[in-house]
Amino acid sequence: TGTSLWEELVNINATTPVSRSPWMVVGDSNQSLRVSDHSNYLTHEIDTAGMDEAILSIQQSDLFEARSKGLPFTWRNCQDDNPISKKIDHVLVNEQWAVQFPDSFSEFIDPLQSYHAPCLVRMPSLQRKVVKQFKFFHHVIDHPRFLQSVKDAWNCEAIQGTLQFKIVRSFKLLKPVLRNLNKTNFSGITNMVKAQEAKLIALQRQ
Repeated sequence: TGTSLWEELVNINATTPVSRSPWMVVGDSNQSLRVSDHSNYLTHEIDTAGMDEAILSIQQSDLFEARSKGLPFTWRNCQDDNPISKKIDHVLVNEQWAVQFPDSFSEFIDPLQSYHAPCLVRMPSLQRKVVKQFKFFHHVIDHPRFLQSVKDAWNCEAIQGTLQFKIVRSFKLLKPVLRNLNKTNFSGITNMVKAQEAKLIALQRQ
């Protein structure tokens, strides 16, 4: 229940070493923390049961809400005739977290078909440059130049070394050929899919 959750946070902070370390609590608490966390708070009377207890427990746990971006409400009832949205998913951090990761923030993104908005915890200062992995797209096989491109790039006999080295080297030489084939003939597909996804999200919001 909600009560046991808040009591457990207070107990963890008071009886474990977590209070001396960076601590983040993320998830669905099934509890709003303020009246404005309800989409109809301007026109309807909102049930405030549990709010004061939740806020007091959070304070006693030395936690506070992390900086947040994205959607203001994290849950929706998905009812067209009576749409209701609430913020019942929270990201809480302690002072040690804020000091060690000062630029971190939470971002609630579009839920698509789900009731709850997914939450991403962003930590810009810790982001590392990721080498883009090679991906083989099956639709390239259907291109008329596929087989000839592979034959032209695959030339193990011209490579000096062991059989294993020849195979590995041949694959490396084949990668840019397939990348170029995909980029030249199919580069617009990803953008078209993203555009259609954006239209879908806009319609779902409406």
